[in-house]
Amino acid sequence: MSDSLIYQQGIDCLGAGKVIVTGQEGEPNYEYQLNNGAWQTTGVFDNLPAGNHIVRTRDANGCVIERPITITDNTTPIELVINWLVQAANCSDLGSVSVGIIDSTDLYYQYNLDNSIAQNNGIFTDLAVGEHTITVNNEHNCSGTITFTIEPFTPPNCDDNLCNTTDTYNEQTCECEHTPLTPPNCDDNLCNTTDTYNEQTCECEHIAIETPLCDDNNPATIDTYDPNTCECLYTPAYKIQIPNAFSPNMDGVNDLFGIAGMGMANMHLTIYNRWGVKVFEATNINETWDGNYKGQSQEIGVYAYLLTYSFLNEPDKSYFQKGNITLIK
Repeated sequence: MSDSLIYQQGIDCLGAGKVIVTGQEGEPNYEYQLNNGAWQTTGVFDNLPAGNHIVRTRDANGCVIERPITITDNTTPIELVINWLVQAANCSDLGSVSVGIIDSTDLYYQYNLDNSIAQNNGIFTDLAVGEHTITVNNEHNCSGTITFTIEPFTPPNCDDNLCNTTDTYNEQTCECEHTPLTPPNCDDNLCNTTDTYNEQTCECEHIAIETPLCDDNNPATIDTYDPNTCECLYTPAYKIQIPNAFSPNMDGVNDLFGIAGMGMANMHLTIYNRWGVKVFEATNINETWDGNYKGQSQEIGVYAYLLTYSFLNEPDKSYFQKGNITLIK
């Protein structure tokens, strides 16, 4: 007589150990015993603890044979480790991961990512941004899980430290782009500055132009510089001078009385003696009085004058002035 081991299972993560034997080449019917326990009519033994066991088979003639059975404990948890993790490394925002098993002793493993179709290795690519879970099962129905996160791709800093470019990251090409900026119009509309654009600082610079010397050496003009037009202005000098005394003694010094002026348009001068007699009259600035009236030299004394005049810049505006002059000899 002999027996046959039909099935043997160690303790796994779904339940306890199990063994099935059947008798043969003996006289039926057969009975079976586990570890000196009660005899039973079937060779199925469930819920076996880990360790060594004896299974006996007995036929109808009382012949007994023994079979040693060892139930192994296969409930060691599966510990997972991430071998490498590649975050989203480009603008497509896809990452990848490789998962390994610590102290791997089993021959068969199945890897499942986020409850998808299982595969025979722990490498997963084209992973979207976010949290993922990998579950691994072995031939003993034991499993282990590990969770990881694919972080969003962080674009590089595209700043080229140049102020004359606009720096952007192109999400289509995954490249930095540096677009030249059009320099601004630096004209400040002021004629007294030189306006330039500094490509190092990307700023307009306005350098003051040195004010020119506007002196034309002409005493008949007032020379000024107009900062609004950046031009020299030569304005005729509109002024008048009236002496207060003269000495018509023919010594060549102050022998004549006359009006001095610049920019005169017209004038009318009359001189009166102390009795109110008009002794001189002129309508031209070049006319002068020699101290005579009707061919006679006038006496020393004070004479009154009346003067009306206008300037070339205001020919329609008349001015009036009166005063005294002294005739001395």
